[in-house]
Amino acid sequence: MSELKINNLKAGYIKKDIINDITFWLKKGDFVGLLGPNGCGKTTLFKVICKNLKYRKGNVTLNNIDLKKVKQKEMAKIIAVVPQEIEQGIDFSVEEIVLMGRYPHLKRFQEETSKDYKIVEQCLDMVGIKNLRKRRMCELSGGERQKAAIAQALAQDPHILLLDEPTSHLDISCQMEVLGLMKELNKDGKIILSVFHDLNLAATYCNKIILIKEGQVFSYGKVNDVLTPKNIFEVYHVKVRVERNKENGKLHIILQLKHGDKSVLKKNVFIVSGGGTGIDLMQELYSRGISFSCGVLNELDSDERTAKILGAKVILEKPFIKISKDNVRKAKKELDNFDTVVLTDVPFGPGNIDNLGIIEEAIKRGIKVVGYDVSFKERSFSINSEGKRWFKVERNIIKVKNHNEAMKEIENG
Repeated sequence: MSELKINNLKAGYIKKDIINDITFWLKKGDFVGLLGPNGCGKTTLFKVICKNLKYRKGNVTLNNIDLKKVKQKEMAKIIAVVPQEIEQGIDFSVEEIVLMGRYPHLKRFQEETSKDYKIVEQCLDMVGIKNLRKRRMCELSGGERQKAAIAQALAQDPHILLLDEPTSHLDISCQMEVLGLMKELNKDGKIILSVFHDLNLAATYCNKIILIKEGQVFSYGKVNDVLTPKNIFEVYHVKVRVERNKENGKLHIILQLKHGDKSVLKKNVFIVSGGGTGIDLMQELYSRGISFSCGVLNELDSDERTAKILGAKVILEKPFIKISKDNVRKAKKELDNFDTVVLTDVPFGPGNIDNLGIIEEAIKRGIKVVGYDVSFKERSFSINSEGKRWFKVERNIIKVKNHNEAMKEIENG
């Protein structure tokens, strides 16, 4: 049985410590969510566990063996890592990339066997990209590359999976698909440690949570014990209400914000988002007293939940189905009521690609359109044929890096 123990760990870069005195352990049956604000040390911790960064103090043991004594190839048989993003320019086929996951199991100069190819086939099938096996990685969307990375990690046949925001490029249905697969692997005995930014996803799929604050473990334990309003406020500085989902018994975390009374602007903003990509912008608009609406969003989408909590109007579609042309028409009808349209870094797929029509209509009417600077290849999954359409849109939007820059454009008119 594999077991990973982190004890009094201190690590960082040059003279600055990023993580300090971190202690926790992972054992069979654990699906642990690693949570905390940006810059708190989550990625640094992953680098230490993968031996990509030396630690200054403490120790890391793998099956009671000091990690420093474990050779990299042997480690790869036990631990596999799925990074947050796969480089776009890799010129290998999907099958070749996944086959690389078998390297730790091969002897020196040994070629892959029929067994290795069979495992690759199974892994491609498990993540739903068997049809992409001959495609080049450089031709894939961000979501497709992410699935290939997951398949490669599974091909290593590891005991422990480290996932750095595994759903960051996936739409909501793909998120559920991938995390459902992780849950099944966890039931079969694999230990999973995954970085999350969406607290509700972590609460739904994990059985334990590590909450990191300023490089230290603020709280570690069962989901119900860690994800409390008090802990979340202490770490994220936002007030929340924590309820229990009546359908599955899991925790459901709801933001509670007070409407700001400063810098109230007579502006109306329409947000095209999804999958949590609009939450930061919505919170900022709400806190400054700026009116906004959203659409078209599927029910149960985290953006939809946030918009409702903040009292915004939302054009709704039923969960997990393609948005209807009727709802897109509704959104287009309302555009004349808005000063600015903001397109977040929401990924596009067959289910929501028609939202692009809202942006096209806004440009046609001369409405200011602000868009997060993300290429269509990064945004898209399984719809690369729409790239030309996106290129025409891209030339007519004001590009920003994040919600803070979007706010400046909104305020400047």
